[in-house]
Amino acid sequence: MASLPTLLPAKTIFAAFVGEPSVERAVLEGNIEGGLPTLKPAENTIARFVRDSPELKAAQVRILGAQAAIEQARSDSKGDITVRAGFGYNCERAHGNGGWIGEFEIGMPISLFDKKHGAIAAAQEQARIAELEAKWLERSLHARFAAAFQRY
Repeated sequence: MASLPTLLPAKTIFAAFVGEPSVERAVLEGNIEGGLPTLKPAENTIARFVRDSPELKAAQVRILGAQAAIEQARSDSKGDITVRAGFGYNCERAHGNGGWIGEFEIGMPISLFDKKHGAIAAAQEQARIAELEAKWLERSLHARFAAAFQRY
């Protein structure tokens, strides 16, 4: 196999390779083949990698949103009390009720048949899905870290 002709000196090629034009030529010390440390993935490194992951933080926010949706679905089944009050002027004088009048009204929906069980169950299922996705993502992050560490 023929080698390509070198047009530049070795120092220039090395300086361009490392990106530092002022590199001086020197002899390396030590044995490049032996004495390499054996690296083991530390659990705290994996835990920090997973804990600080923006993907996992986004999944945790989705879990909180799903839990809030459950609470909202539960509160919607109870209904709200409506209170209205006011004054008005009645122009009808045929029955003797003309003039200023006051009004007061209290209302509350009574749900005899609709207890919003479907909405609550759907919100609970969405929360369960969000939790399962977060667990899957955490396992995926562990696997990605292990693969990257093995390549390293």
